[in-house]
Amino acid sequence: MLHTDDFADTGWATVRVAGDRELTVSFDTTSDTTSGTGPDTRTGGPSAQILAALLPRVRDLLADFDTVGRTAVDHLWRWGAEPSDTDDDRAEFLATMHPAELVVREDGGFTLHYTDTGGRMLDGYWPAVHFTPDRTPADVTVEC
Repeated sequence: MLHTDDFADTGWATVRVAGDRELTVSFDTTSDTTSGTGPDTRTGGPSAQILAALLPRVRDLLADFDTVGRTAVDHLWRWGAEPSDTDDDRAEFLATMHPAELVVREDGGFTLHYTDTGGRMLDGYWPAVHFTPDRTPADVTVEC
């Protein structure tokens, strides 16, 4: 169970998902820092107020992470699949894309970043699936 203290020093925490996989959990806090609702100016992490508001959301996403992760990787496959890709290509893709970071936004939306161990992405690049607050995949970006 994640608590506010888990994020106090760094603004992020590492949790276990899908058995032995580690997932970093962090927050996108882009609010005004003078209002007390934006990032903590000491750590750069979320303020205590934001943490209190977002931790239930994080817990909910982690409790249903199998579904969240499956939705994200399925969306990622549909986004980048080539017409010539086969069912074997899809199975390999699903087996080699691993969630690495969950970034929760203040609006309740979130982004799931993936690492690729199968070589479909160029070295140093990783895909991210962006979700709306209702858990609908909205966009894919490839980041470096």
